[in-house]
Amino acid sequence: MGGPAFAPAAAQTTKAPIASEAPPEPVPLKVFMVNANEQSAMEILRRWARVARVDFSWESDIDYPVTPRMRAIRARELEPALEQMRASLAGVRAPLAITSTPDGLVVQGGVEPSTPEPPPTAAAMPAEPAPSLQVAESRSSWPIGDKKTLREVLDDWTALGGVKLVWESTSTQTLTDAARAQAYGGTFRESVAQLAGTFGELAKPIGMSFLDNGAALRVYDLEVPK
Repeated sequence: MGGPAFAPAAAQTTKAPIASEAPPEPVPLKVFMVNANEQSAMEILRRWARVARVDFSWESDIDYPVTPRMRAIRARELEPALEQMRASLAGVRAPLAITSTPDGLVVQGGVEPSTPEPPPTAAAMPAEPAPSLQVAESRSSWPIGDKKTLREVLDDWTALGGVKLVWESTSTQTLTDAARAQAYGGTFRESVAQLAGTFGELAKPIGMSFLDNGAALRVYDLEVPK
């Protein structure tokens, strides 16, 4: 059966909004996708487990290189992302069994996986409130340039998108290598979600939410679990 060739695997409290504000729209900070610098299924799944804060165990003797179908993966939760990963590996010579439990993510080789469900379509994704008119149009790219912090990038992007930036975090958040390696395009809302998804775990976690039907982007500190 056709499929990609395989290769050996290496053995804070938030501030309450003022009464006049509409309820904030959360920006998904865990966007499960494939970063531009990732080259194999093992790299992707290891990072996803880290973002989901679960253990990771790779028990397969083989790994698979990233394919165009893998690069199209995008989900807000781990399990839908894993379903898309399983579908992208359907028909490979040596199947992988990708198992997710509340405690960890385990990948084993040589086991026929169950028939995967088709990846979610755009129509099946949760509907989001319509963005404000200022940011309804898509852009071919949202550049990072030579910016060194998340604050600097969002200063530029909000200016380009006609959105007000309300920065309440005590940290400017240094850009990660993953953030620099990713290409950003589409709507302002989509690009902000992609950018947030590249940060993974943060020592000082932050939250983002849209206010006033997308006219403002609020960035604030989250309480660190003890």
